[in-house]
Amino acid sequence: MVDLFIPFILAGVICILMVIAEWIHLRRVQVVAPLVFGVDRSWSVTAKMAPAIRVVCLGLLTWSLTVLFMLPPAIHGQTEIPKEQRSHLLIALDVSPSMRVKDAGADHSQSRIERARAAFHSLIRELGTLDETVSVIAFYTEAMPVVIQSLDPEVVRHVMGEIPLHYLFPPGTTDVASGVVLAAQIAGDWPAESTTLLLITDGGNSVSTKLPPLPASIAEVVVMGVGDPVSGTAINGELTRQNVSSLRQLATQLQGTYYDVNEANLPLDALSSIALRKKRSDSSHDQLRTIALALMTVASLIWAVLPFVLRQWGTRWQPGVILNKKTSLGRDSSTPTKHRQNTVSGPTLIVKESS
Repeated sequence: MVDLFIPFILAGVICILMVIAEWIHLRRVQVVAPLVFGVDRSWSVTAKMAPAIRVVCLGLLTWSLTVLFMLPPAIHGQTEIPKEQRSHLLIALDVSPSMRVKDAGADHSQSRIERARAAFHSLIRELGTLDETVSVIAFYTEAMPVVIQSLDPEVVRHVMGEIPLHYLFPPGTTDVASGVVLAAQIAGDWPAESTTLLLITDGGNSVSTKLPPLPASIAEVVVMGVGDPVSGTAINGELTRQNVSSLRQLATQLQGTYYDVNEANLPLDALSSIALRKKRSDSSHDQLRTIALALMTVASLIWAVLPFVLRQWGTRWQPGVILNKKTSLGRDSSTPTKHRQNTVSGPTLIVKESS
């Protein structure tokens, strides 16, 4: 989204300068008002409204041009969208040894990491990847980036495969907060409301540390839990299962939504929510661009037509027009008079002569 604060500020400054200029112009017009509007200085409605119309038109032009300058350029007739204009799918993936436990799937024959890959495959199949870059963060005792803004979902599926990424980390307990912190750092410079954060984990230990606020670029958070939430499995002398309460607490802290995908993929309402956010992010720019173009067109047209309107209806006084005797002398033309009216170019001149 484009920050509309700057266009409004610039338009306000231009309007203030324009008001000052119109005030100076008004003082100059008042000096020659008898020549323009007649001896009674009666301004027409058009002349009175012209200063306000010019101020409003210039303000609208400034706002529209500033918005169009700040918006990313529209792309037509191009099948591939530049990476900087794409929306982002950021995945924080738990790669702890407990993710290798086989208690996932409908028959509990899949490992948790395999179930995470299947859920991701379902998500990509529903959303498509034409305008979506995918980034992956792996976390265990700490977090590290694995894939950044990839356009190939196969790379992500390979990372979610059988690669034992937990060997890259020192042994210990799962630190879910480290994945969230690194995700916030990576997405910090991305455009506002352009990113969906998917956090895939079996829960591990509860999040005891206070999580940092997420950047404006992250518009939605989806916490996906894998692993049997009822029956635990012993690994390294400890019982591991999906920690549902911890994941719900985590989703609440991140103002996101928790889904159990251990046996089923993401529900349709979650997929539609992500898809609608993507469309809303794209359509907001299109709507703002349309509004700016419409206001610029209207303001430019009024600005161009205003001089012709002032020329035609700016004043009711018409110097040099020949008046008939009945109107000018206030009597019938047959009435004798000792005066003779001579009309010259410019203001009407009455010359009195003795008979």
